[in-house]
Amino acid sequence: MFTKVSILGAMYWLNKENMFRVTQILNTPAHRKQEVIQEITSAWQTFWNNSTKARRLYTILPDVAEKTELKLTSTVDFFTS
Repeated sequence: MFTKVSILGAMYWLNKENMFRVTQILNTPAHRKQEVIQEITSAWQTFWNNSTKARRLYTILPDVAEKTELKLTSTVDFFTS
């Protein structure tokens, strides 16, 4: 949920062209939507790599980008099965 809130907050300030607030949220400057998503995903990946919780799940899904893609595919599979 933190990731979603961070993306929404950074996107809000990006649309308002307030780069100071975007930098506050991301701890690095970003000027495009893709840069915001990349920075948040990178922070999430670092947190996931350093966490001591859910290590069994980590062995299956070590990359958070795969986790987000899997969520979409599983939903499609659920509705089409």
